[in-house]
Amino acid sequence: MSTMSEKVATKYDETSHGLKNKFAAELYESTEFLNWGYWKDDTKSVGDACENLMEELLELVPDKNGNILDVACGKGATTNYLLKYYQPENVVGINISREQLKICKGKLPDCEFFCMDATTLEFDDGSFDNVICVEAAHHFDTREKFLEEARRVLVDGGNLVMSDIRTDRRNKHAPVANFTENLAEYRSVYQRAGFDDVKIVDVTEQVRGGLADHYMDFARLKFKNNEMGPQKFAKILDVYQRFRPTFKNAQNYLLVRGTK
Repeated sequence: MSTMSEKVATKYDETSHGLKNKFAAELYESTEFLNWGYWKDDTKSVGDACENLMEELLELVPDKNGNILDVACGKGATTNYLLKYYQPENVVGINISREQLKICKGKLPDCEFFCMDATTLEFDDGSFDNVICVEAAHHFDTREKFLEEARRVLVDGGNLVMSDIRTDRRNKHAPVANFTENLAEYRSVYQRAGFDDVKIVDVTEQVRGGLADHYMDFARLKFKNNEMGPQKFAKILDVYQRFRPTFKNAQNYLLVRGTK
């Protein structure tokens, strides 16, 4: 039976975020990013928002020496951004989607990539100085299993940094086991997994709705400029109307650091 993560990966492969969707590629400016981004007042594009998110996350890593594991690396945009701080031979990416990994390997041949479930990491204890996971752990079955695995593969003193979504029970793409009643209960999941010095930053206001609104503005502009016909625009609007509630159902968008 497919895991929740596999089902979500397939959805990303096939839907508006997917590998073959021209509109999504244009929206994301062919950056291969797949996340919501961190929207500042002067953020003009999805690509900029996604890079902002990476910077906010990496600021939580006090020591960027050694190696780093990029969990649920998507199509390699997050991995590629890590090369701003790490040498390629010190960057490893894992993903459950083989289709997305093909893109990663083609674009970043000097990094290592593996097809792997985040909840059963096939690495030795203490293999990595840092672990990063961007906007994926709420899909894992379960988040807590991933946290336990992430701590295991970290060296003593190593850090896990991640952006994560605390969803409500209506989210069909997150296991019910990942639901937490409040931020205190959410923090306790990290503590049970053995992490110390857990830092949680709520950036919901900087994230929620930014991508969805930009998505619709981008479509309207293309329609106005006759770059998109009415049929295509109607389809985009339908996707937007189904897509927007997923942002509303996010109770919190969080940046997290946990230290082993």
